[in-house]
Parts: sequence; C-alpha cells; structure tokens
Amino acid sequence: MTLKKILLAGLLTGTSFSALADFIIQQRVAPIEVAESVSSSGGLSSCGIGAYSLYLKDDKTLWAVGYNSGGQFGLGHRTNQSNWVQIAENVDAAGCSLYAVHTLRDGVLWSAGENGSGQLGLGYKSDYELSFVNTGVENVTHIYGGYYQSHLKKSDGSIWATGYNGNSQLGLGDATERLSYTDTGISNVKKVAPGELWTAYLKNDGTVWSVGYSYYGQLGLGNSGDKSVVTQTNVVGASDIVAGLHHVLIIKSDSSLWVVGRNNQGQLGLNSTTSYSTYQDTGISNVSKIAAGRYTSTIIKSGRSVWATGTNWAGQLGLGDINNRQAFTNTGVSATHLISADDFTLIEKEDGSVWSAGLNNYGQLGLGNTADQSTYQEVTFP
Repeated sequence: MTLKKILLAGLLTGTSFSALADFIIQQRVAPIEVAESVSSSGGLSSCGIGAYSLYLKDDKTLWAVGYNSGGQFGLGHRTNQSNWVQIAENVDAAGCSLYAVHTLRDGVLWSAGENGSGQLGLGYKSDYELSFVNTGVENVTHIYGGYYQSHLKKSDGSIWATGYNGNSQLGLGDATERLSYTDTGISNVKKVAPGELWTAYLKNDGTVWSVGYSYYGQLGLGNSGDKSVVTQTNVVGASDIVAGLHHVLIIKSDSSLWVVGRNNQGQLGLNSTTSYSTYQDTGISNVSKIAAGRYTSTIIKSGRSVWATGTNWAGQLGLGDINNRQAFTNTGVSATHLISADDFTLIEKEDGSVWSAGLNNYGQLGLGNTADQSTYQEVTFP
C-alpha cells in the first residue's frame, strides 16, 4: 500500500475556508508519468474542507474516512465517518476538492458533494449531490480543486475550469460564475495550484503565472492588487509548485526552495512572520518534494528527511509538540512522499507504509480513533 497521490487540503476555521486539493488522474489507456498519480494500483489522499482522507485499493474500490458534511462520500447522506468506509467501486483514479470527491471510471469523470456554485461542473447548481453523478467530461488527465471551484487539464493540454469566480480565480478574464467546465485558453500548463480565491500556474517552460485575490501578496507580483487576467510573475526555472491558503512554495530546477505570500504563522519558513509579495529564496537546497497546508509548509529533502514550519496547534508538523515554527525544522522522520492537509499531515515511508500526524477530530488520520497526534502514527487500512 503506497501513497502515490499527493493532495492539498482545505480548512474549516470560523467562516473562512478553502480547498487546496490537487489531484492527478492517471488513465489506464494512456497513463501519465507523474509521481503524484493515484491509479488503479492504489493510493491514499487527504483533502476537503472538513478534513477527510481517501484510499483507492488495488481492487479499484474507493474508501473514505473523516468529514462528510458536504455529502462528498456519495453515500446518500452527510454523516461524518470516523472509520474507513467504502464509497465507490470500479474506480481508476480518485481525488477531491472543497466538499467534493471526484472519480475517474472508464475515462469519464464522476463527482459527488456540494455544488452550490457549480463546482461539480454539471451545468447546474444544487446544494448537494449525495450520490456520484456522471459529469460527461472525458479525456481528463488532471483535476485541481479550489475554493468552490475546480480546474482540470485534458489530454490535449488545455485547462478548463468551473464554479465560483468572484475574484476571477478561474482564469477566464472575468468574474462570472461557471456551471460547466469552460476552456480557459491558458496553454502550456504543467500544473495548476489553486488557493483561496486565487490560482497559480506552473508552465512547462518553468515560468509561474497567477490570477485572482492577492491581499497577502500570494500572486507573487510585487503588490497586493487583485488580477482579473492571468499574469506572469518574475519566476523562471520552476519545476514544481503548491499552494496553501494564502502562500505558495516552488522548487526550482536547481532544487532550491522559493516562497511567497502570507506568513502570519511562519509558514514561509523564513524565520519571521513577515509576508512577501515577491518570491523569496529560503536558502534551503536539495528539496525534492513540497506540500502546503492552511498555514503550514512541509518539504522532503534529497536525503528523504522531512522538514516542516508554520502553525502547529494540533501537532500537524509532526514534531512531538504543539509549538509553532517560523523556520523549517527537521521532524526526525524520513519519507518519499507527503501531504499537507487541513491541520494534519501524511507521509509515505520508503517501505510503503503511510503515517499521519495532527488534527484528528473526525478520524481523518485514518487511525481508527479521533485523538490528535503530535508525532507520526502508522495509518491502518481496511
């Protein structure tokens, strides 16, 4: 059992929330060579506003645990699940976004959960879709969740988006909501990294572009002004990108780590709480994997050591305490993959075992209980 799917998760704190889920669909007919895929070979992901995790078993059954207030588990109800429960079968790939779970079955995208802004891309709004619905969307290679929105990439490389667009975060050049997936016209995109009301794009040439809400400077454009059109930053040579609530991490081709945006909890790892509107070099090298949570950042260095920074009130940094960090701190564990989620973190170790730490109020750590954990504990699967 391996963690092949890395997703960014949403949050629930007061009335502010965001889904930062990015999931990659690998089709059996023409598989994509992306290390973060979840395919029929199985994998784990964590995501969603209220903290939940998905696990795709080798037999193509999909399992879930944790928060289900949006009905995203497709079980016909909105009851939370503190133990693993099967939610679908014959699934080739799976992923999630805000209050929504998406599955790929025989090349077709099926989704369940909240649809109040058209984020399921069904052509209409509804409070909840409590069972999985066929979206009719085909030829999908990647899907990226967002704040009441979804973005996807098709096999021809085109980027499509649907849902809430009040801050122009869909990248369509306007602020009009969409109820169906709409071609953005953005080309040569390697990866989409949606945050709360804003979106960043990594292009194949290593440049980074962004659009939407920028109060905390998270667009990386040197000011806090919102953008209604996708605008190029001064970043070049980027090889990977992830988005937190209001901050961004990128790895450059030389394996250096650069950050931008809000830093109120030390999530940028710059040994301060000063926010930045232009990308900053952290001085950290040999970075191979990155993940961003609500107010956290976690990385894996080339020696497989896991380092983390930011808020730690529930032990989500995996450091054995609940003290925040303003600089990347060695957790003392080694991993090959990682996920930063809604105040919890999951890692995969070299032997394929999956471990989790942090908030567990809905059982989202997959441990069969609801106790928070400040050190990594091995996940138990059905």
